[in-house]
Amino acid sequence: MLIDHNHNVQMSMNANASASNNQTGYIAWRDTPVNASQGMQNFPSYGANYFTLNGTVVTTVMPAPPAGFIREAVNFQLVNNDNATDKLIVQVTNTGNASNNTVIYAATQVTLANWVYIEEIGWKNQSAAGLSL
Repeated sequence: MLIDHNHNVQMSMNANASASNNQTGYIAWRDTPVNASQGMQNFPSYGANYFTLNGTVVTTVMPAPPAGFIREAVNFQLVNNDNATDKLIVQVTNTGNASNNTVIYAATQVTLANWVYIEEIGWKNQSAAGLSL
């Protein structure tokens, strides 16, 4: 997942969750300068966000980077605390127009399973016991 300063990453579920069963997650990212001036240090910076998804409410989990940077997700985890099978919807949204979005990932997850994204490995859906689904 790679975004520029005009976009952010948002997530939602296909069904409403009860207040005690909201899906909880974590996302970590790396910001890399796009056009660093000669002589400037070109080191990436890192950030992270813990979040809770409340059913169908669209939630920004990875905000846009500052101008001049590219933001890339390097680690993501989401636990389905719900007592039902749900569908995760991941979209990239234009920060100036919430109606301008693109779904980049959608997958179904069983109760208590985990969605995991690791840079260079990709997406995994794991059961509560750690088995791949």
